Amino acid sequence: MAKTVHEEILDWSNELPKWQRDALRRLFVGVPLTSQDHAELLAICKKEHGLAAPATYSPLLTSQVGVSGPATDDVALRGVTHHQGVNNLAANQTVTFGSNLTVVCGQNASGKSGYTRILKRACRSRGVEDILGDVLSGQAPAKAKATITYRAGALDKTSDWRPDDPLSELGAISVFDADCVPVYLRDKTDVAFRPFSLDIFDKLAACCQTLKTMLEAELTVLNSVVTTLPNLAPGTSARTLLDGLSGLTNSSDVKALTTFSPKEEQKLRDLQTKRRDLQASDPKRLAKDLELKAGRVQLIADHISKLSVALDEKAFEVLRSTHRAVAVAEAAVTTLQASIVSAGTLPGTGSQLWRQMWESWLLIGGANGCAFEYSDFSYS
Repeated sequence: MAKTVHEEILDWSNELPKWQRDALRRLFVGVPLTSQDHAELLAICKKEHGLAAPATYSPLLTSQVGVSGPATDDVALRGVTHHQGVNNLAANQTVTFGSNLTVVCGQNASGKSGYTRILKRACRSRGVEDILGDVLSGQAPAKAKATITYRAGALDKTSDWRPDDPLSELGAISVFDADCVPVYLRDKTDVAFRPFSLDIFDKLAACCQTLKTMLEAELTVLNSVVTTLPNLAPGTSARTLLDGLSGLTNSSDVKALTTFSPKEEQKLRDLQTKRRDLQASDPKRLAKDLELKAGRVQLIADHISKLSVALDEKAFEVLRSTHRAVAVAEAAVTTLQASIVSAGTLPGTGSQLWRQMWESWLLIGGANGCAFEYSDFSYS
């Protein structure tokens, strides 16, 4: 048995990327894609390439395309009973459908469109609308709920319906109203009628173009921000992180390497304080003070160098030798004095003072032209 268009689209969708499968699901619902839909689809697309956080997706399902399996029985509506949650429709009211043609008439706001919205969500339509509750009731709108009776082949069936629980067998029923007209008569180049679901490809192509535009806009922003990475020493943890930086880099690793420890924060504060001090002082005056201090330090260094030369081992050895020579000379003088001085000699003869006096007499006598003959002077 040949597959229907719906079955072929469903099979084809299984080979598409996740974001396109999710887009097909949204497009089959019939509500035009919003900016929020595009943002969610873009997040799913970027997640597949590791460029975004994890994002869930919902693929197109059999129940959403109206594929009911190999059965070929005719399906016909018998009635719709509204229970709650659809616009301002009365509760537990039923619209019954005849076997050929059923005409529902009434004044504006009598509820005709409300039942049509139920059928467009439960069956198959190219212009599905959101179902809203009674916002004027003063209470929180109840969850939409209805009961649909239909004939599938020779069997009469009754099923409970909710907006998020489509009935696969009712996918064989098409619902057409004024909101579906623009789908068939949209542009002059379109034919007046196209089989159901063939416009899905146009919508998916438009969605792809929208996401392409969004990605190009992001790329333009990223290219306009030229980030200059710091020049770090090879082999460090920070350099390794920068070399492997990508969209998959864990933010906690970056935070750990860019957070100062208490010790590092204190060191930074000290360096900032020194920098402020240097900026506040006069560089010329500071240089002059440093030059004066350097001159004083150099004088002390030169003095210490001279002392080290004067007080080295060789100098001390010369001093010790001189001291020994003086001691020997003094001993010799003492011995000589003891040998030449008699008992009647004037006390102090031969001493240092005696020598000075003697040299003075020689100097005076020599200057006056006098001659002295040395002899020992004895005094009683």
